[in-house]
Amino acid sequence: MATPIRIALRLPDGGYAGRILLGALRAAHARNWLVSLGEKSPEFMLRCGLRGIIGYHLDPPQPLLYAAAGIPFVSVLNLDQPGCVGGVSLDHEQLGRLAGQHFVERGFRNFGFVGYLNHGVARRKGFEEVIRPRARTFSVCPVIYANTPDDFDLMQAWLRSLPKATGVFAADDPIGGAVTEVCQLAQIRVPSEVAVVSANDDGVRTLASEPELTSVRVPWERFGAEAVEMLAAHIAGEASAPRSLIIGPTGVAVRGSSDIIVMADTEAAAAAAFIQQNAHRALSVDDVAESTTIGRRLLERRFKAATGRTLLNHIRQTRLDRAKQMLADSEQRISDVARACGFGTRAQFHRLFQQECGLTPDEYRKRNRIMTPSSPRVRM
Repeated sequence: MATPIRIALRLPDGGYAGRILLGALRAAHARNWLVSLGEKSPEFMLRCGLRGIIGYHLDPPQPLLYAAAGIPFVSVLNLDQPGCVGGVSLDHEQLGRLAGQHFVERGFRNFGFVGYLNHGVARRKGFEEVIRPRARTFSVCPVIYANTPDDFDLMQAWLRSLPKATGVFAADDPIGGAVTEVCQLAQIRVPSEVAVVSANDDGVRTLASEPELTSVRVPWERFGAEAVEMLAAHIAGEASAPRSLIIGPTGVAVRGSSDIIVMADTEAAAAAAFIQQNAHRALSVDDVAESTTIGRRLLERRFKAATGRTLLNHIRQTRLDRAKQMLADSEQRISDVARACGFGTRAQFHRLFQQECGLTPDEYRKRNRIMTPSSPRVRM
């Protein structure tokens, strides 16, 4: 009987990093590998027969030490660490673009950003790329958090200076929570005066906010699984050169912090609200036009001017966004998701979903649903 492969995982077990760890554990378990958690020196790994290591991007630059000992190191969330045989990272610019698209589709013309250096720069770049053509104003908060009285005062003053109906992109969920907390204490209404979208979709952080945080979703479990596949290829001798993979976000989980339509065109706003409320049923462009006080052709022109989308595309995208959220959050059958999101048949849903996402609904669910622990083989 072959001796099972043993590897080490140096990954935090909380927040989104914990979801990366869970993905790695599941992938290792599927291969019948044994896993050791926590930091291990190269000497100790060799003594224990550990064949490789997967590490988090906040680790000190130690992959070279493992490489010198002949131990392959796969880095998670950092493609620039020397000595690694592979790395998995996030498309931060695309994450920012999704946040910007969310606000633009809801009619926002005033925007703000709260973030930090490193990947916050890339997230801001993607955000600005989308909002700049439609922005009346754009402002950057002078502080990141509100953990001290001075920082609280600075963030509060910045939030009060924003025009009414400003969409603020917070570079991650802790920052988004700080923004909504300051708004709450300063009696700034969310989302009617300041709407907030954050990123990473850390369940605890988003639920702790009042109102709950809208957040850009990231398939964190996939990061861990892909890191295991990279390590497996290297152990098997199938990869001679370092490999890298950049994974994109999967959508926006819409919650109370941004669930509002602020279009100046009241007819376009009414049409968007009607679509949001009725996308679960059979819905045509004529149905939407009949819910307003103007004709179809005029509504289509005004809606396109307000959102950058046609009415038909907006109906379709609203349904697809809802389907993505249901696929990630629930265990409902694909056919039930299709009906709940207004698609006529499972076949129609399957075709449109694959056309839009490049994956079948079932493939999307496997990549993006929130996993619950089973019983991976772990050795401490």
